[in-house]
Amino acid sequence: MNLPDIRRHRSRMLKDNKPVLPISIEQWRRRSLWEKLSDSYQDRYHDPLMTRYAHILSVVFFIFNVVSWIHLFLNYYIPVNYSHWEPLERYYLKVFACFIFVQTVGNYICVMCYQSFVERNADKWNENYDNNTLVTKDYLSPQSDDDEIVMEDAIKDDKDVMFCGKFCNQCNLRLPYRAHHCKICKKCVIKRDHHCFFTATCIGHYNQRYFVILCFYISIGCFWGMSEAIRYINGAFGTSTIQWDYMLPVTCFRWLSGSIPLGHLLVMFQMYNLWWIELAGCGFFVWNMYIIALGKTSHEVRKGSRLHSVATLSQRFQFVFGSFWLTNFIFPSVLIFRQEHNGHQWIDLRQS
Repeated sequence: MNLPDIRRHRSRMLKDNKPVLPISIEQWRRRSLWEKLSDSYQDRYHDPLMTRYAHILSVVFFIFNVVSWIHLFLNYYIPVNYSHWEPLERYYLKVFACFIFVQTVGNYICVMCYQSFVERNADKWNENYDNNTLVTKDYLSPQSDDDEIVMEDAIKDDKDVMFCGKFCNQCNLRLPYRAHHCKICKKCVIKRDHHCFFTATCIGHYNQRYFVILCFYISIGCFWGMSEAIRYINGAFGTSTIQWDYMLPVTCFRWLSGSIPLGHLLVMFQMYNLWWIELAGCGFFVWNMYIIALGKTSHEVRKGSRLHSVATLSQRFQFVFGSFWLTNFIFPSVLIFRQEHNGHQWIDLRQS
């Protein structure tokens, strides 16, 4: 068996959730680096320890960045970059920085707490699923995944409607429409969009609203942090450093030797992180606002679903954010304007 055949055999067995046959040391040595990385990527669903470590590192990375961000703003950026401002003006600027910090941390916690997993109830079936998808005969039945079976039962009556449901073989559960099984969480998620390693959970019906707001404030905070870091480096930081100090390994070495303070090291570390976090946060925010406007999810777009929503644009945003959805960008309004849609009944979807 040559290497391409081994790779195809391995991929097919991983897809079918079958154990992978061990290969010889000689075969492993003959593989290229790209083939080894590809095999490692395909094994990501079958290594819970690696997934757990990735989640822990992501959470620690977020906590470190957000704490260092507010620390630099309150103790370095605002006092130094705005030293010519009045004390009251600097105070209001610090309040705004704390507002961004609270919004970011608050929505991050909400994403992790308001999970969208399908509840497992062995005693009683959830009645909401019985009215799962009652739509016209023009409705397109969902495409099945590897671990999901689509069940279609035609109901003949005056309205000529069709009921479409799914059954998950992994969880042994009957699912509402638009729910899918996550191979990383090992659970089924209501209106699953994608799995986010940054928040260590799946983004679904009940926490997508917080994920979008989180990306919004991450974009604002990173852009503001980048601009203030550049001003600080060109000002107070730039007069006491040399050109090599702008390289992060050199900065770390000089901090360990006591040549520069910890604040300068944090500034350089933020400079190396905020630019790509800004791109990721802005990209996720724009993409999620786009698919919400379409009435779809990332999973449905990736699968090439031909469904479209007949609801108005305002209703599509209300499905995710609730009534008066723009208030979510000012403060977490879950206690005032709750999300009215239950994530089970989607009578607004039609075949395009």
